[in-house]
Amino acid sequence: MFKKEKNELIYTDFLGHSYSSDLVRLVNEDGNKYILKIWKDIEKGKESLSKQVNFRHMSISDYAVKTPKIIQTEILEDGRFSAKMKYIEGDCGVDIIKRSSRQTVLRLREVLGSLLYLNFEVANVKDISVNIFIDKLLSVKAQTNYSKISQLIDELIRRISLRKEINMPIGPCHGDLTFSNLILSGSDSMYLIDFLPSFIESPVWDLVKLEQDLQMGWSYRYMEGANKATAKIVFNSCIPTQFKQMKSFWDYQTKILSAINLTRIAPYIKDDLTYQWLLFNLEIAINNIN
Repeated sequence: MFKKEKNELIYTDFLGHSYSSDLVRLVNEDGNKYILKIWKDIEKGKESLSKQVNFRHMSISDYAVKTPKIIQTEILEDGRFSAKMKYIEGDCGVDIIKRSSRQTVLRLREVLGSLLYLNFEVANVKDISVNIFIDKLLSVKAQTNYSKISQLIDELIRRISLRKEINMPIGPCHGDLTFSNLILSGSDSMYLIDFLPSFIESPVWDLVKLEQDLQMGWSYRYMEGANKATAKIVFNSCIPTQFKQMKSFWDYQTKILSAINLTRIAPYIKDDLTYQWLLFNLEIAINNIN
Protein backbone atom coordinates (compact mmCIF):
# COMPACT_ATOMS: atom_id res chain seq x y z
CA MET A 1 0.00 0.00 0.00
CA PHE A 2 1.28 3.45 -0.89
CA LYS A 3 0.56 6.81 0.66
CA LYS A 4 2.00 10.13 -0.40
CA GLU A 5 4.00 12.31 1.97
CA LYS A 6 5.39 15.40 0.24
CA ASN A 7 7.54 14.04 -2.57
CA GLU A 8 7.83 10.54 -1.16
CA LEU A 9 5.71 7.43 -1.49
CA ILE A 10 5.83 5.41 1.71
CA TYR A 11 5.40 1.66 1.39
CA THR A 12 4.54 -0.25 4.56
CA ASP A 13 5.50 -3.91 4.38
CA PHE A 14 3.06 -6.03 6.40
CA LEU A 15 4.75 -9.33 5.54
CA GLY A 16 8.30 -8.94 6.76
CA HIS A 17 9.74 -10.68 9.77
CA SER A 18 9.41 -7.37 11.62
CA TYR A 19 7.84 -4.01 10.90
CA SER A 20 9.67 -2.00 8.28
CA SER A 21 8.96 1.14 6.30
CA ASP A 22 10.62 0.97 2.91
CA LEU A 23 10.74 4.24 1.02
CA VAL A 24 9.75 4.48 -2.62
CA ARG A 25 10.48 7.71 -4.48
CA LEU A 26 9.56 8.77 -7.98
CA VAL A 27 12.70 10.32 -9.50
CA ASN A 28 12.88 12.48 -12.62
CA GLU A 29 16.23 12.59 -14.38
CA ASP A 30 16.81 14.14 -17.81
CA GLY A 31 13.16 13.76 -18.71
CA ASN A 32 13.07 10.11 -17.66
CA LYS A 33 11.21 8.66 -14.68
CA TYR A 34 12.70 6.13 -12.28
CA ILE A 35 11.66 4.45 -9.06
CA LEU A 36 14.11 4.66 -6.17
CA LYS A 37 13.37 2.10 -3.47
CA ILE A 38 15.20 2.17 -0.14
CA TRP A 39 15.27 -0.70 2.37
CA LYS A 40 16.26 -0.37 6.02
CA ASP A 41 17.30 -4.02 5.99
CA ILE A 42 20.16 -4.53 3.51
CA GLU A 43 19.78 -8.31 3.30
CA LYS A 44 16.05 -8.05 2.74
CA GLY A 45 16.66 -5.55 -0.05
CA LYS A 46 19.25 -7.76 -1.72
CA GLU A 47 17.01 -10.84 -1.47
CA SER A 48 14.08 -8.91 -2.93
CA LEU A 49 16.17 -7.73 -5.89
CA SER A 50 17.65 -11.19 -6.38
CA LYS A 51 14.14 -12.55 -6.83
CA GLN A 52 13.33 -9.79 -9.27
CA VAL A 53 16.49 -10.37 -11.31
CA ASN A 54 16.05 -14.15 -11.38
CA PHE A 55 12.43 -14.02 -12.48
CA ARG A 56 12.08 -15.72 -15.86
CA HIS A 57 10.44 -13.31 -18.29
CA MET A 58 7.79 -15.10 -20.31
CA SER A 59 4.93 -14.63 -22.75
CA ILE A 60 1.47 -15.83 -21.68
CA SER A 61 -1.74 -15.19 -23.62
CA ASP A 62 -0.04 -12.45 -25.66
CA TYR A 63 1.12 -10.76 -22.44
CA ALA A 64 4.82 -10.20 -21.89
CA VAL A 65 5.24 -10.99 -18.17
CA LYS A 66 8.37 -9.34 -16.81
CA THR A 67 9.91 -7.16 -14.10
CA PRO A 68 11.19 -3.56 -14.14
CA LYS A 69 14.81 -3.15 -15.18
CA ILE A 70 17.19 -2.44 -12.29
CA ILE A 71 19.48 0.48 -13.20
CA GLN A 72 21.68 0.79 -10.11
CA THR A 73 22.04 -0.45 -6.51
CA GLU A 74 23.86 1.25 -3.66
CA ILE A 75 24.50 0.93 0.08
CA LEU A 76 23.81 4.39 1.50
CA GLU A 77 25.92 6.18 4.11
CA ASP A 78 23.26 5.60 6.80
CA GLY A 79 23.42 1.83 6.23
CA ARG A 80 20.28 1.49 4.13
CA PHE A 81 20.17 -0.23 0.74
CA SER A 82 18.74 1.40 -2.37
CA ALA A 83 17.84 0.35 -5.89
CA LYS A 84 17.05 2.56 -8.87
CA MET A 85 14.58 0.94 -11.29
CA LYS A 86 12.80 1.80 -14.48
CA TYR A 87 9.42 3.45 -13.84
CA ILE A 88 6.49 1.55 -15.37
CA GLU A 89 3.37 3.38 -16.50
CA GLY A 90 0.15 1.42 -16.03
CA ASP A 91 -2.68 0.28 -13.78
CA CYS A 92 -1.94 -1.24 -10.39
CA GLY A 93 -4.08 -2.52 -7.50
CA VAL A 94 -7.68 -1.32 -7.47
CA ASP A 95 -7.03 0.73 -10.63
CA ILE A 96 -6.98 -2.58 -12.48
CA ILE A 97 -10.56 -3.12 -11.29
CA LYS A 98 -11.72 0.33 -12.34
CA ARG A 99 -10.47 0.09 -15.91
CA SER A 100 -10.66 -3.62 -16.68
CA SER A 101 -12.55 -4.83 -19.73
CA ARG A 102 -13.87 -8.39 -19.88
CA GLN A 103 -11.04 -9.27 -22.26
CA THR A 104 -8.45 -7.90 -19.82
CA VAL A 105 -9.95 -9.88 -16.93
CA LEU A 106 -9.95 -13.14 -18.91
CA ARG A 107 -6.37 -12.61 -20.06
CA LEU A 108 -5.25 -11.74 -16.54
CA ARG A 109 -6.91 -14.90 -15.24
CA GLU A 110 -4.98 -16.99 -17.75
CA VAL A 111 -1.70 -15.20 -17.05
CA LEU A 112 -1.93 -15.65 -13.26
CA GLY A 113 -2.94 -19.29 -13.59
CA SER A 114 -0.10 -20.08 -16.01
CA LEU A 115 2.43 -18.25 -13.84
CA LEU A 116 1.49 -20.29 -10.77
CA TYR A 117 1.37 -23.53 -12.75
CA LEU A 118 4.85 -22.99 -14.22
CA ASN A 119 6.27 -22.27 -10.77
CA PHE A 120 4.75 -25.45 -9.35
CA GLU A 121 6.22 -27.41 -12.27
CA VAL A 122 9.82 -26.49 -11.46
CA ALA A 123 9.49 -26.69 -7.66
CA ASN A 124 11.19 -29.46 -5.67
CA VAL A 125 9.10 -31.26 -3.06
CA LYS A 126 10.74 -31.40 0.39
CA ASP A 127 9.78 -32.45 3.90
CA ILE A 128 9.75 -29.28 6.01
CA SER A 129 9.86 -29.43 9.80
CA VAL A 130 6.72 -28.02 11.41
CA ASN A 131 9.00 -26.07 13.76
CA ILE A 132 9.56 -23.55 10.94
CA PHE A 133 5.84 -22.79 10.84
CA ILE A 134 5.43 -22.81 14.61
CA ASP A 135 8.36 -20.42 15.11
CA LYS A 136 6.80 -18.04 12.59
CA LEU A 137 3.46 -18.15 14.39
CA LEU A 138 5.07 -17.58 17.79
CA SER A 139 6.89 -14.50 16.45
CA VAL A 140 3.60 -13.13 15.10
CA LYS A 141 1.77 -13.86 18.36
CA ALA A 142 4.44 -11.95 20.30
CA GLN A 143 3.52 -8.83 18.27
CA THR A 144 -0.26 -9.27 18.52
CA ASN A 145 -2.37 -7.22 20.93
CA TYR A 146 -5.72 -8.95 20.30
CA SER A 147 -6.56 -11.77 22.68
CA LYS A 148 -9.02 -13.45 20.32
CA ILE A 149 -6.44 -13.59 17.54
CA SER A 150 -3.80 -14.87 19.97
CA GLN A 151 -6.18 -17.68 20.92
CA LEU A 152 -6.67 -18.54 17.25
CA ILE A 153 -2.90 -18.61 16.73
CA ASP A 154 -2.60 -21.03 19.67
CA GLU A 155 -5.23 -23.27 18.07
CA LEU A 156 -3.40 -23.12 14.74
CA ILE A 157 -0.14 -24.10 16.45
CA ARG A 158 -1.92 -27.01 18.14
CA ARG A 159 -3.19 -28.32 14.81
CA ILE A 160 0.17 -27.95 13.07
CA SER A 161 1.91 -29.71 15.99
CA LEU A 162 0.00 -32.91 15.24
CA ARG A 163 2.59 -33.55 12.51
CA LYS A 164 6.38 -33.53 12.55
CA GLU A 165 6.88 -32.52 8.92
CA ILE A 166 4.90 -31.04 6.06
CA ASN A 167 5.54 -32.11 2.47
CA MET A 168 6.00 -28.79 0.64
CA PRO A 169 6.97 -27.74 -2.92
CA ILE A 170 9.96 -25.40 -2.67
CA GLY A 171 10.73 -23.17 -5.60
CA PRO A 172 9.95 -19.88 -7.38
CA CYS A 173 7.90 -17.55 -5.20
CA HIS A 174 7.14 -13.85 -5.60
CA GLY A 175 6.40 -13.60 -1.89
CA ASP A 176 3.57 -11.06 -2.10
CA LEU A 177 1.55 -11.91 -5.19
CA THR A 178 -1.37 -9.50 -4.90
CA PHE A 179 -2.93 -7.00 -7.30
CA SER A 180 -1.02 -4.23 -5.51
CA ASN A 181 2.16 -5.74 -6.94
CA LEU A 182 0.96 -6.13 -10.51
CA ILE A 183 1.17 -3.41 -13.15
CA LEU A 184 -0.76 -3.77 -16.40
CA SER A 185 1.17 -1.62 -18.86
CA GLY A 186 -0.56 -0.98 -22.16
CA SER A 187 -2.37 -3.87 -23.80
CA ASP A 188 0.46 -6.37 -23.92
CA SER A 189 2.61 -6.22 -20.76
CA MET A 190 2.26 -7.23 -17.12
CA TYR A 191 5.00 -6.34 -14.66
CA LEU A 192 5.61 -7.96 -11.28
CA ILE A 193 6.97 -5.56 -8.67
CA ASP A 194 7.93 -5.58 -4.98
CA PHE A 195 9.19 -9.14 -4.66
CA LEU A 196 9.41 -10.16 -1.02
CA PRO A 197 11.57 -12.72 0.81
CA SER A 198 9.34 -15.25 2.56
CA PHE A 199 9.98 -17.49 5.56
CA ILE A 200 9.27 -20.36 3.15
CA GLU A 201 9.95 -20.04 -0.57
CA SER A 202 7.09 -22.01 -2.07
CA PRO A 203 4.64 -21.39 -4.94
CA VAL A 204 1.96 -22.38 -2.42
CA TRP A 205 2.70 -19.10 -0.65
CA ASP A 206 1.93 -17.18 -3.85
CA LEU A 207 -1.23 -19.25 -4.25
CA VAL A 208 -2.55 -18.26 -0.81
CA LYS A 209 -1.53 -14.62 -1.28
CA LEU A 210 -3.50 -14.48 -4.51
CA GLU A 211 -6.41 -16.25 -2.83
CA GLN A 212 -6.40 -13.59 -0.09
CA ASP A 213 -6.88 -10.95 -2.78
CA LEU A 214 -9.24 -12.68 -5.18
CA GLN A 215 -11.47 -14.76 -2.92
CA MET A 216 -11.23 -13.11 0.50
CA GLY A 217 -11.46 -9.55 -0.78
CA TRP A 218 -8.44 -8.03 0.94
CA SER A 219 -7.86 -5.30 -1.66
CA TYR A 220 -11.48 -4.12 -1.76
CA ARG A 221 -12.46 -4.50 1.89
CA TYR A 222 -12.75 -0.70 2.28
CA MET A 223 -15.03 -0.29 -0.73
CA GLU A 224 -18.78 0.10 -0.33
CA GLY A 225 -21.98 -0.35 -2.30
CA ALA A 226 -21.82 -0.74 -6.08
CA ASN A 227 -18.05 -0.25 -6.20
CA LYS A 228 -17.50 -3.15 -3.81
CA ALA A 229 -19.94 -5.36 -5.72
CA THR A 230 -18.15 -4.58 -8.99
CA ALA A 231 -14.75 -5.27 -7.45
CA LYS A 232 -15.96 -8.62 -6.13
CA ILE A 233 -17.24 -9.62 -9.56
CA VAL A 234 -14.00 -8.59 -11.28
CA PHE A 235 -11.77 -10.32 -8.72
CA ASN A 236 -13.82 -13.52 -8.82
CA SER A 237 -13.56 -13.45 -12.60
CA CYS A 238 -9.75 -13.28 -12.27
CA ILE A 239 -9.56 -16.54 -10.28
CA PRO A 240 -7.44 -18.87 -12.47
CA THR A 241 -9.19 -21.95 -13.82
CA GLN A 242 -6.29 -24.02 -12.40
CA PHE A 243 -6.86 -22.60 -8.89
CA LYS A 244 -9.19 -25.36 -7.73
CA GLN A 245 -6.92 -28.09 -9.09
CA MET A 246 -3.77 -26.64 -7.48
CA LYS A 247 -5.51 -26.13 -4.14
CA SER A 248 -6.89 -29.66 -4.26
CA PHE A 249 -3.51 -31.24 -5.07
CA TRP A 250 -1.77 -29.28 -2.31
CA ASP A 251 -4.80 -29.26 -0.02
CA TYR A 252 -3.19 -29.47 3.43
CA GLN A 253 -0.26 -27.25 2.47
CA THR A 254 -2.60 -24.58 1.09
CA LYS A 255 -4.77 -24.60 4.20
CA ILE A 256 -1.79 -24.31 6.55
CA LEU A 257 -0.08 -21.48 4.65
CA SER A 258 -3.39 -19.66 4.13
CA ALA A 259 -3.96 -19.53 7.87
CA ILE A 260 -0.34 -18.51 8.60
CA ASN A 261 -0.49 -15.81 5.94
CA LEU A 262 -3.61 -14.33 7.56
CA THR A 263 -2.07 -14.26 11.04
CA ARG A 264 0.78 -12.09 9.78
CA ILE A 265 -1.63 -9.21 9.29
CA ALA A 266 -2.46 -9.16 13.02
CA PRO A 267 0.42 -6.99 14.32
CA TYR A 268 -0.46 -4.20 11.88
CA ILE A 269 -4.22 -3.87 12.36
CA LYS A 270 -5.17 -0.19 12.56
CA ASP A 271 -8.96 -0.23 12.24
CA ASP A 272 -11.96 -2.31 13.28
CA LEU A 273 -12.89 -3.19 9.70
CA THR A 274 -9.54 -4.91 9.15
CA TYR A 275 -9.80 -6.61 12.54
CA GLN A 276 -13.25 -8.02 11.73
CA TRP A 277 -12.12 -9.03 8.23
CA LEU A 278 -9.14 -10.89 9.68
CA LEU A 279 -11.09 -12.53 12.49
CA PHE A 280 -13.75 -13.79 10.10
CA ASN A 281 -11.32 -15.23 7.54
CA LEU A 282 -8.84 -16.60 10.07
CA GLU A 283 -11.53 -18.57 11.91
CA ILE A 284 -12.64 -20.11 8.61
CA ALA A 285 -9.06 -20.89 7.56
CA ILE A 286 -8.24 -22.66 10.83
CA ASN A 287 -11.48 -24.62 10.88
CA ASN A 288 -10.70 -25.85 7.36
CA ILE A 289 -7.55 -27.61 8.61
CA ASN A 290 -8.18 -31.29 9.30
